[in-house]
Amino acid sequence: MVPSDNISRPYASIYPRQYIAIRAPLSSSSSINQPAITIDGNIEKTFWNEVDWSEELVDIATDTTPKFTTKIKMRWDDDFLYVGKKTVSCCNNILCIT
Repeated sequence: MVPSDNISRPYASIYPRQYIAIRAPLSSSSSINQPAITIDGNIEKTFWNEVDWSEELVDIATDTTPKFTTKIKMRWDDDFLYVGKKTVSCCNNILCIT
């Protein structure tokens, strides 16, 4: 249930940001404890395209934006937590995305 905008939310300003990690599809491998995806750093696969990026990460102690823009995607299954990251920075006046 989504709260009405008319309802007072006294803690809204300090309520932590949230991100919902979507369950990964079952592995097609017959062996137990095998990741649902090959861990290779490629975040352009369907596995990652099915989930949204988080909001830009901030310093949780000060709520300041870091020097480099960083977002994450997360998925999970019964054995693993998968985290994909994208950081945008400027290296010698060249845009770098890692």
